Amino acid sequence: MPGRSSCPPRSYAYFNVNPSVVEDHSFEVPQTSGGKFHDMVTVVLGGAGTITHIVNSTGATVTPSNNVAYLTNYP
Repeated sequence: MPGRSSCPPRSYAYFNVNPSVVEDHSFEVPQTSGGKFHDMVTVVLGGAGTITHIVNSTGATVTPSNNVAYLTNYP
């Protein structure tokens, strides 16, 4: 719906069974015009696992030692 905003996207990962898991990105979205995201956050919970990007190939990596990453706007 044009002009409407919802709760910002959030992604949480909890890799307690296999802490060596590496997730490439939290969200995969098509490269088309019109779609926009804002105020996103990605978190690794429990001190295990890695998420390389937030959206597609954009955004910081989260690891057990740096467990939160924010992305203000995409694209």
